[in-house]
Amino acid sequence: MAELKCYWDRIKRGSVVMSLQKLKQRALDNPEVKAEYQKLEAEFSFIEQQLPMLSQVGNSQSKLSKNTNSEE
Repeated sequence: MAELKCYWDRIKRGSVVMSLQKLKQRALDNPEVKAEYQKLEAEFSFIEQQLPMLSQVGNSQSKLSKNTNSEE
């Protein structure tokens, strides 16, 4: 996890530019991160399916989180 935080800090400072896919792959190379991601994979998959539909009906992720009392 510390390695991922280090990359995130460098990205925020603008010293590292990489695609989201590459960042995700690099994070998933860490066994601890991968195990946690796999626990949440069904939830991530559901969200990825819902976001395009929400935008089509005029709902944003922010509106959805307010309506469901959850965090973005």
